[in-house]
Parts: sequence; C-alpha cells; structure tokens
Amino acid sequence: MTEEMSIQEFGTEVGRVIRFFNRKGYGFIKNLNDDKDYFVHNSEIKCSEGLYRKLYPGEYVSFNLVEKDGKQVCSLVKGVMGYPLLIENEEHTFRVYPKQEHRSWSQPKEYSDSESDEESSGSDNDSGSEEEEEEPKEFINKEAPEGLEVADFDGLNINQEMS
Repeated sequence: MTEEMSIQEFGTEVGRVIRFFNRKGYGFIKNLNDDKDYFVHNSEIKCSEGLYRKLYPGEYVSFNLVEKDGKQVCSLVKGVMGYPLLIENEEHTFRVYPKQEHRSWSQPKEYSDSESDEESSGSDNDSGSEEEEEEPKEFINKEAPEGLEVADFDGLNINQEMS
C-alpha cells in the first residue's frame, strides 16, 4: 500500500522537458524509459497554489501516462521523485535563452570551406564526365549579366534642396 501511495505521489515515469510553449500552454516531455516524446498540457502540471504552471526546457520531471483521444499524454507532472519544479523555487527565477549554436542556417554549397565537399559531389556522378557545374555569376556593384535589362534612374541628388 505504501508503494502505491509513493507512485501516485510522483508518477511512474521520469522524463526531460524538450520544449514548452508558455503562451500556448503545452509542451513535450521525452520519456527516459522508452525515449519517446509525449504531449503535456499545463493543466496537468502539479505545482504550488497561485503559481503559473509552466516547465523549463531541460527540466527533469516525474509523470504518469494516460490515454486521451487515442494517444498517450502526460498527467500529474511534478518534479523528479515528487520534489518541487523549477517554477516553485523561492530563491531563484529562471529564464530560457536559446543557445547560439542551435541557430543554424543552411550554408550554400559554393560557400563551403572544405574542398572535400566539392570532390565528393564529383564522385557521385556515374557517367564519368568531369564537367564542372558553372558557378553563378555575382554582380553586386558590378555589371549585370547578359540578357538582363538595367533601367537608368536619375534619382534625387541628396545635396539639392527640394522645392
């Protein structure tokens, strides 16, 4: 009986918060046992009375899995082993900032630093022809390429006064 009570106090599963959208009131928790992501709604977060229910990315939590609308979702979300969540900390306030290294953008192939990328792309060609792909011509602050009409524009001289 005591074992059942302790399981109900802090949940049967342990997971890590992947992301949580405060404004929308939901997020996702990765279960450490089966490595799957599960939906969590802020109404299922159990914290001290009067606090805004939210979770922080990277926070470890205990929870139960219940079935809603044919899918398993998190229920009774608390701190690990029933301990308080980060939002319940009275001494510290937490803020979430995205790491710079996770803000990535796809780098165009012609600007890649390594020579190996160019060599590997040529090795994929089974026809054996060694024709290189022509690089697009850059014309910033230069002449426009053939076939492109350029309009002459006599703009307003900044030094002239407008009347």
